[in-house]
Amino acid sequence: MADDLFARVRVFFAIEPSMRAMQQVLEETTALRDGPFKDAALRWANPPGWHVTLAYLGDLDVGLVSPLRTLLASLKPRPRRVELAFDALGAFPRAEATKIVMRTVSGTGSEALAAVESELRLTLEDLGLGSETPLPYVPHLTLARAHGEAIDLRNFAVPASVARFEPVAVTLFESRLEAGARRYIPLASVAW
Repeated sequence: MADDLFARVRVFFAIEPSMRAMQQVLEETTALRDGPFKDAALRWANPPGWHVTLAYLGDLDVGLVSPLRTLLASLKPRPRRVELAFDALGAFPRAEATKIVMRTVSGTGSEALAAVESELRLTLEDLGLGSETPLPYVPHLTLARAHGEAIDLRNFAVPASVARFEPVAVTLFESRLEAGARRYIPLASVAW
């Protein structure tokens, strides 16, 4: 029981996209992984864990999970019909030195997504918490990470595509390392 007093949990808030869009992105990503990126030194993200992060909080005291659940439930209502899209492949930090291969998010609903992220960030700051990501918010879906050296995304012939989606839920996830792989466990969720 004493160990529970010092328990830590790694958490983040994220948007869960519609399953239809996730299926399209999965098919396109599989074609890329088995095609142009077949020999690239990339570690591919696990599709069941795909999400669009709103705020990554990192390791926190487990006692903060309950207030975070309350915070999630108190977020302002989100607009019902929000049109978003996963764009063509993008790179972080830049194409010629890619560490992360991703699909950025755009669409007419981008403002609503940014408003939810901003409200969440401000509410977290009121609780004395902040995102571990100091960069400006860029909604995206991480597909792969460079394994070792960065790659030059410009060297790969990649077809452009767009996968339209609507957010389904805003979820508080725990990120847990199990058998060398990240597993994302929903701790609380509210419908978008």
